[in-house]
Amino acid sequence: MIDIKIELIENQVIIANLPERMGVFVVFDDPRTIGSPSDSTAFYGTPQQLSNIEIDINNPSECIDPTDGTVMIATSELIIGNSYEVTLRNEDYEMVWRTVNINEDNPFLLDTVLPGEYDIFQIKPTTGNCSFAMRDTSIDVEDPDQVIQLEVSSNGPVCRGTPLRLSGFGNHSKEIEWTGPLGYWSIENTSTISNPQDDQADSYVFTASYKVCEKTDSANVFVAPAINGEFIGNEVYCAIL
Repeated sequence: MIDIKIELIENQVIIANLPERMGVFVVFDDPRTIGSPSDSTAFYGTPQQLSNIEIDINNPSECIDPTDGTVMIATSELIIGNSYEVTLRNEDYEMVWRTVNINEDNPFLLDTVLPGEYDIFQIKPTTGNCSFAMRDTSIDVEDPDQVIQLEVSSNGPVCRGTPLRLSGFGNHSKEIEWTGPLGYWSIENTSTISNPQDDQADSYVFTASYKVCEKTDSANVFVAPAINGEFIGNEVYCAIL
């Protein structure tokens, strides 16, 4: 096994004892070959792909400081007793590093992992360059949105022209908003549309947020059209007693 680093690798190559037909400096007969005798060769080292891995995610529980998220990783391909540098890469291509030790139980814990979607960019021994990766597996650490509990309601269905009242409440929420058809927007927990029309019958979405947490719910509203009727018959009726 050759221990190489996982990145662009350049190396100076010296070729000796070449046959005379190759000339002094010409190594390839292909005329498209570009270069000079002092040029270095370059190639790229890629990590081995982990084939046996188990991932257990514990999402953060605090909206204000979501640093209690953890990721537990277990794989039999790492050597017990060795220490490794684990690198996660998020969707913004930002790297998160942790140094872990592999014990007899095999799993290792990555703590204080912030919400986001990650891949295992690299798992490298601290004493060498050979490394592993698993970039086709996403580690999705979710925001602690479950902290916010919503209550959403309306007085619908309503008749056209009858005031429509929307009510929304979210515990622990600091910012709220209603959005709906025809560009409707409100930042009041209880919002009223005084004269709703047929084209305002739709889904009204209530959003509550607090720091990194955000949760949505909706109220489906039906606005019944007005009924135009006409009474036909005699205007005077007699009652027999």
